[in-house]
Amino acid sequence: MTPLQTLKHAYIATASLSRRIVHGLVITCALTAVAAPSLATEPMRRLPPKIVGNDIGGLLSARIQEISQLERSGRQVVINGDYCISACTMYISLRNVCVYPKTVFGFHGPSKSGKELPAEKFEYWSARMASFYPANLARWYMKTGRHARKNYYRIRGAELIRQGVPACS
Repeated sequence: MTPLQTLKHAYIATASLSRRIVHGLVITCALTAVAAPSLATEPMRRLPPKIVGNDIGGLLSARIQEISQLERSGRQVVINGDYCISACTMYISLRNVCVYPKTVFGFHGPSKSGKELPAEKFEYWSARMASFYPANLARWYMKTGRHARKNYYRIRGAELIRQGVPACS
C-alpha cells in the first residue's frame, strides 16, 4: 500500500469512528431528553417531619441557620408539646410548618445569656426575630413583645392559627 493509500485508509477509519461517536452522542442526548422529564417528576425522598415541642429557644444565629436549612429542604415542621419559647417561635416563618392550638409560644426580647444587649444590638436582633413572624405578630413584637426581659409574653397556638399560621391536623 502506498503512503497516500495508507493515509486515505486512516482518514476513512477515523471518519467512520467519528461518525459512530457522534451517533452515540446523539442517541445519548435523545435518551436523556426523554428520560429527564420523568426524573424531574419523581418525588424526592421525603424526610419525616421535624417535631418541635418543649423547646426553650437558644442562640438566634444557630436557629436562623437551622430555619434556613429547613426552608430549603421543604421538610415539614410540627410544633406541638406544652411550649415553644424564644428562638423556637421563629419556626412559624416556615412555609411547611403547623402548630397545635394548645402549645404556648413565649416571646421576649433578645439578650445574651439573659443579660441585656447594648441598644444597637437589641434593635438589630429584635428586627431579625420579628422578620420571622407574620406581619401582625411582628408589629406587636416590635412594639410590645420584645420588651419582656425577665419573663415572656405567652400566646397560645390557637391565637397564632387565627393570625394565619397553619394548624396541625
